[in-house]
Amino acid sequence: MLKHHALVYERLYFEDFTFQKGSIVGDISNRNKHKGYGAPSISKVHFNARKLKKTHGSYNARTKTITIDPDSQRVAEQDDKVIYLTLLHEMLHAYEHQFTHAQGEILTAFLYTKLKDKIKNLDFILVVWADFDNQELISKTDGSHAVLFLLKSLDIDIRLNLPLGTTSNFYGDYQDTLENPAGIIKIERVSA
Repeated sequence: MLKHHALVYERLYFEDFTFQKGSIVGDISNRNKHKGYGAPSISKVHFNARKLKKTHGSYNARTKTITIDPDSQRVAEQDDKVIYLTLLHEMLHAYEHQFTHAQGEILTAFLYTKLKDKIKNLDFILVVWADFDNQELISKTDGSHAVLFLLKSLDIDIRLNLPLGTTSNFYGDYQDTLENPAGIIKIERVSA
């Protein structure tokens, strides 16, 4: 069931991360095919549902496995939406580990361009997110969450009409631990 949802999400929300024609990155996949770079795909990832401690989900880059905890107390207190948001979050990690350095840089630039007019103070948010102390703290508590991860999670939030910061969990576990918690960094959409 998780893999089915992931494949649907890949088609709906990750056309840029899979370098599909017509996405924000255009036909970059065609330019990279002759160099031997394949397009990242969630079909290369394994899925597992099992009990986890202190988290809804995780991605293991070594085994290429997304694990979601459908029965944890934290998830059980909320609805199934948490499981699917967790799946989207972990899919971001799975894709990031499939990118070449150049692919990650291209996606970061294109996503920034796509989002800069949609999110107030995006530059400030990125500076705070990329701050060394914040990244060190995030790495110790919850693994890597680079700028590309944040940008794509904000893109997903906009596309799903979620409060900005939902997919990245910016308002969740990190709220009390970041040097600049969500209360200081207000992430808002630009008014239409």
